[in-house]
Amino acid sequence: MILQHMKTLRLCLALAVCTAFSLFAQEHRIQTKRPAKAGQEFEFSCRFQDTRRISASLAGRTSPEHKTNYVAELDGLVRILETDSNGRVMQASCTISNCVRVEDKYKRELLPPRAVVTATSEKGSLQFQVNGKPVDLETRRILQLGMEINADEDPMEEIFATDQPKKVGESWDLNPELLRGVLKGLGLGITSPDIQGRTTFERLVKVGDVECLELATKVYLKKLTPPLPPGVQVKQAFGALRLSGKFPVDASMAALERVMEFDYSIIAQMNAGTNAVGMTTRTSSNVKGTLQRKYLK
Repeated sequence: MILQHMKTLRLCLALAVCTAFSLFAQEHRIQTKRPAKAGQEFEFSCRFQDTRRISASLAGRTSPEHKTNYVAELDGLVRILETDSNGRVMQASCTISNCVRVEDKYKRELLPPRAVVTATSEKGSLQFQVNGKPVDLETRRILQLGMEINADEDPMEEIFATDQPKKVGESWDLNPELLRGVLKGLGLGITSPDIQGRTTFERLVKVGDVECLELATKVYLKKLTPPLPPGVQVKQAFGALRLSGKFPVDASMAALERVMEFDYSIIAQMNAGTNAVGMTTRTSSNVKGTLQRKYLK
């Protein structure tokens, strides 16, 4: 009897090892672009935070650090109403449960609970309306981040994705030239050799009952050149970008979780021709965004 149990145990262990090995050895298509389908519904929760610190020094004296903190929150239910033949969303609605912004100690509601936002694709861009009227610029930006409709229009997808199937644990380099172009559009100058980054297929993980590919990207940016007024010289500037996402194996669903965090630090000095020659300023920022999604249909 004991020998029979030992044989059964060894068989179970062997099967477990083989199963684990097959999961690690299996290749998966890394598809971050996910075509939408009319009729899909999902709940989502989005948080965006931007914390900045700045101080100045002149002739050995340093001013007190000035800190600002901006937070935006968005929760709602999205319904995909219409798509084109490529799965791009042409029309969608979002029923708001929470949409606020907080700057330092001041909190303001951007949209009331139960407000219904209509998102319509017109001439390649999304238009957001409530009761037939366009939303303001700040609310529009938050809705774009939270609803994340037509993510294929985001150039970041081209930068971090790969057209080669990958196994768990494998990594690949990002495209520095594409990322340089994105940063240039944001007003940040940098050369391709000063961009270093890789994406890793971390593991297979479940979010609820949905099996997902967990991807993580780390990017280091050296010698950033931010937009500065005349007479100001950058002495030191660098940044770090971290991205992670959990993408369902079922490509009919978009990422269930996404996290983005960007840190940068800039030291600049005032030169001749300014009102504060010799003054040195130190600026740092931490930007973080999170998105969670749960499909209902």
